[in-house]
This record gives sequence, C-alpha cells and structure tokens, in this order.
Amino acid sequence: MTSINPPEGSVHAKVCATLYPVSVGTLLEAHDWRFATRRAALAEIQTKELHGWRGMYALPSDCQRVISVRPDRIQRAPWPQNPPFVVERFEGAPALYTDCCTPVVQYIMADPGVGSFPPLFVDALAWHLAQALAGALIKGKEGIQITAAVTAKYREALAEAMKKDAGQHYEPLQHVAPWIAVR
Repeated sequence: MTSINPPEGSVHAKVCATLYPVSVGTLLEAHDWRFATRRAALAEIQTKELHGWRGMYALPSDCQRVISVRPDRIQRAPWPQNPPFVVERFEGAPALYTDCCTPVVQYIMADPGVGSFPPLFVDALAWHLAQALAGALIKGKEGIQITAAVTAKYREALAEAMKKDAGQHYEPLQHVAPWIAVR
C-alpha cells in the first residue's frame, strides 16, 4: 500500500482510509494529549434558554472534547475546583453551559494536524489501525489470534505514549485545609 489519501485502489488502502480517521479520533479521546490541547476564551451566546445555568457559550469549532473550564483570571495551579459545566447542542452547534462568568476552556482539538503527532502517539496509532485492519481483513480463527496479539501491542504502545505525554506537564498542587484557610 502506498497511499490512503486518495486510496491507491486496493481493498487494504480503502479499508485503511476508512479506519484512519476513526483511529485518530479514538486515540484523541483516550487521553488529554498535550500536543492536541488548547485554551480559548469563550463568546457568550445571548439566549433566554439557560435552563438554570448562568450563561451559555459557543465552543471553538475545532473542539473535540472539553477538559476543563476555569475563570479567565485563574489559569494556573493552585486553582479552586473547576466550575460545573455541561456541553450540549444549541441550534446545531456545541455549546457550553456554566455558572462561570468569564470561562476559558481547555480542550482537545478535533484535528491537531499529523505533523504535531509525537512519535509514540504515531506508534500507538499504527497499532490501533493494525488492530482495526486485522479485524476487518483477516477472517476466522487466524484473524481472532492476530487481532488479539495486535491489540496487546496497541495497549502497550498507548500506555507508553500516555506516560511520556503526562511527563510534559507539571503543576504542583498546594492543598490548604479549609480550617486553615479561614484563619
């Protein structure tokens, strides 16, 4: 196989072209990847349909998943508990309901760009794609055995990629007991 975009014409390339975006999306959902994380201040949507929330805000168009919501003045640790929020559809687009007055969301981008993928993410992605391809293309007992072996390799690669990615972030947590805070 030489190309999946556009597919070279083989069955393998067509299946791979179909499964590739699913595999990327699955890996992006699996972890709060630093290379795919962004922050954005949100624009308020003017509506009377707040359903008990203080405000509703438009999410960025490239937002796949919200990690956290914080007031714009508190972006570094230590921070108080994140304000409650919920993401729902409003007039055909995702919107964030929250009680936070000036929300800044930290989110995972839907398409961070292939060039931003770290090598260990690419490795995990390749194993995830191999797992999906094996299940789709190899039938019978042999297919089950190969898929099981490739799934084990995928899990190992994903765990290693997540571990390395988690090391790209350090914010010391400073807990102050409530009884000390009121002194």
